[in-house]
Amino acid sequence: MSERKDFFPPTRKPSTTGTLLYLLFGMLVWAAHLTIVYGGHTLLCALGFPPQATDWLVIAATAGAALAVVFFLARQKWWARTLGLPPGGRPDRPLDLIARLTAILSLVGITWAGAAVAFVASCAQGR
Repeated sequence: MSERKDFFPPTRKPSTTGTLLYLLFGMLVWAAHLTIVYGGHTLLCALGFPPQATDWLVIAATAGAALAVVFFLARQKWWARTLGLPPGGRPDRPLDLIARLTAILSLVGITWAGAAVAFVASCAQGR
């Protein structure tokens, strides 16, 4: 008599940490972006750097964060495999949809926070 493993080969258990990183990738990049933009901006202003330097920090951090999220969206299946998620049978499995939605919303937030460089004066008093 055949054993169960002959009919149903054992599957790899998904990584809990990998699943959380996959779902929260966009939000983690957004959080890092906000930390770099606001913390770096405040530090550069406190050290007396010219406003143009702080503007370039915001622009560079925004471009880097946006590119990271766009790369995630473009190569989402690769990220899922890299982070230890089992291959999905359906192309629209809920984990992929949630990760895509949070990444797109994070991209909007990154763009919104980076757009402040065009409207708010750098190193303004009282900030």
